[in-house]
Amino acid sequence: MKSLPIIFILLFLAVSLVPVVVGAQGTSTSIWTGAPCAGGGDTPTDKCGLCDALIVASNIVQFLFQVAFPLTVGFIVYGAIRMMVSGASGEKIEEGKEIIKNAVLGLVIVLCSWLIVSEFLHLLSGNGVNIPWATITC
Repeated sequence: MKSLPIIFILLFLAVSLVPVVVGAQGTSTSIWTGAPCAGGGDTPTDKCGLCDALIVASNIVQFLFQVAFPLTVGFIVYGAIRMMVSGASGEKIEEGKEIIKNAVLGLVIVLCSWLIVSEFLHLLSGNGVNIPWATITC
């Protein structure tokens, strides 16, 4: 019975991460996407510079940002299930609340980290503010 929540979370994450992994809607999942040294491909063909490194770092941050939301939802669902199957045990209800609280707190930390790292990458690239905001152009 203890393995049921773990199996449910793994199944949920597998289903929710499939679009991120396979590049739904024709988006590329390569970290080299947009880097001038890759020449529009998935691997670098020329020498890469600081601008290319910043674009690759931005792509990695964007991917991790996309993974954070399904993980948060999975942990919120897991905490809710723990609360529902707790019966009259106040201790297990508190454990479920703690899981949900930690999931939301983790998402807030991820959002703040994403903002700080993205802004730092923009400052390093020397562009200031770009539109769209989440892209780096050199």
